[in-house]
Amino acid sequence: MFEAVLERLRAAGWTVPGGRQRTDSTHVVANVRTLQRLELAGETVRAALEAVAAALPDWLLGWAPAEWFTRYGPRVDAYRLPRAETERTALAVVFGQDGFELLERAWAASAPPLLRALPAVEILRRIWIQQFYRADGQVWWRERKEHGRPPAAALLASPYDTDARFRVKRTKGWTGYVAQLSESCDEDHPHLITYVATGPATEDDVETTPRVHAELERRELLPAEHFINSAYISAEYILAARDQSTDLVGPVNEGNQWQNRDPEAYDTDAFLIDWENLSAICPQGHPNTWSGTGTDRNGNPRVQFTFSLTNCTPCPVRARCTHAKTAARTVTLRPREQHELLRELRTEQVTDEWHARYGARAGVEGTVSQAVRAFGLRRCRYRGMAKTAVQHTLTATAINLTRLDAWVNGAPLERTRVSHLSALAPQTATP
Repeated sequence: MFEAVLERLRAAGWTVPGGRQRTDSTHVVANVRTLQRLELAGETVRAALEAVAAALPDWLLGWAPAEWFTRYGPRVDAYRLPRAETERTALAVVFGQDGFELLERAWAASAPPLLRALPAVEILRRIWIQQFYRADGQVWWRERKEHGRPPAAALLASPYDTDARFRVKRTKGWTGYVAQLSESCDEDHPHLITYVATGPATEDDVETTPRVHAELERRELLPAEHFINSAYISAEYILAARDQSTDLVGPVNEGNQWQNRDPEAYDTDAFLIDWENLSAICPQGHPNTWSGTGTDRNGNPRVQFTFSLTNCTPCPVRARCTHAKTAARTVTLRPREQHELLRELRTEQVTDEWHARYGARAGVEGTVSQAVRAFGLRRCRYRGMAKTAVQHTLTATAINLTRLDAWVNGAPLERTRVSHLSALAPQTATP
C-alpha cells in the first residue's frame, strides 16, 4: 500500500527526484515488558511451563515438582525477587536448574514429540544456551567475556518476542525496535515520507544509510541533497552517495581518540602526511620509521604510521602526543581520499553558511513527533518485527495521505513551539 500510494504521488508530481530529503530514527517499544536478566530467566521457564500445561497437562502432572506450581504460577516480577546479590545468584541457579530439567525431559526419547514443537519450549532452549552453562555438575550464569555470552544484537530479551532487543542510547533504555523515516523537504512540494523501515533496536543508524539510498534509487526518488545527523554519516558513505549524484549533508565526528578532544594535544591533523611516499612527520619534525596498510576491527581499510622510540621517549611534548608509558606514537588514518574529505568537511561545518544549509534537517524531528503523537509510531501494537514493520508502513501511508490533504487545502505547516519565557528573551546582538 505504501509503495502504491507513493507511486501515485510521484506520477502526479507531488514527489520528485533530485530534490531535498532528510532522515531520522526513533525508538519503538515492543509489546512486551522490559525484563531484567533474572526476570528473563524466571519468566522464560514460566512461559514454557504455561505452554506445556495447556498442550500436555497430564504429561506435566506426571513428574513436575510441587514447588513449580507456586514458583511459576504467577508471572515473575522484579518486586517479588530478592534484593541481596547472593540471594539473586542463588535464585538464578534455581531457575537455571529448572530450565535444564524441563529441556532434558522434553528431549528425552519417551517424551511426546509435540513438546519439542512448542515455540515456548524452543525459546527456552535458545535463551538457556545464551544465558547458562553447566560445569562440574553445577549451573552458572554466562558472562560476556569469560563464558561466551552473545552480544546485545543476538541476545534475546523476552520469551514473548524473539525479535525485540534491549538497547541503551544515551539515557534511554528500551526493549523493542528502531523506526527509520525519510521525507522530502522541498519548499514547493508537500513534505511526504519516501522511506520507512523497522529494524532491531541494536542496529546503528549508520548501517541503514546504504539501504535508504538503494530504496530511494529503486523508487526513482533519490535526492540531490540528503540531510542526516552524525549517526548516519561516514566518509565511505559520503563518497558512495556522490557516485549516485547525492550530496550527503551532516556533521562528521572529530574522531574518537583522546587527542581529538584535547585542544592542547596533537591529533592526526598535526602530522604532515606524504601520501605519495607513504611517510609522515610529527609536529616536532621527526619522520616515522614504519608505515603500512591494514584493516580495523570492522574490516575497513586503514593506513598506519609508527614513529621511533628514540625520538618519542625523550620528546619534551610527549604528554601532548601519547599516554603510552613506553611505546612510541602510532598514527592511524583512513585511506587518502577519505582522510582528506573528512578534513575538508570538518573545516566547512563550522561556517555560518554550512549551518544555514544544514538547518533544513531540523524539520524531520517534527515528522517524528507527528508520527509518535498522532499515529502511535513508538508503541508496538503487535509482537514480532514483521508485524511491527507492517504497522509502521501503514502509519507512513496514513501520514502521507494526511499531509497531502493538508497541502491541497492550503493548511500551513506548524511552526516550532516557543515557550513564553523564551519569547521574552532580549534579542542581543552576538559579536
